[in-house]
Amino acid sequence: MNYPYTGAIIDHFIKAQLTAPKLLAKLTSHLMKYRDSANQTMFNALDSHDTARLLTLAKEDKTLALQTLAFTFLQPGVPSIYYGI
Repeated sequence: MNYPYTGAIIDHFIKAQLTAPKLLAKLTSHLMKYRDSANQTMFNALDSHDTARLLTLAKEDKTLALQTLAFTFLQPGVPSIYYGI
């Protein structure tokens, strides 16, 4: 599970705690820790049985949740949806 990477995405899109440049810096920093082959196989989960659900974090805003998912699907790694959004 690539929680530090997806955590930065949630902090930007859902919690509005990171500006776009800070999000980029965090994602780049995380990607630089591993080889490309490892980054391509990272399991990117925005939520799971261990974390709050994405739609709950988005306060039931489906548009915001879908924007967050769309961004995640554009990232290196394997995006994962845990039982829908």
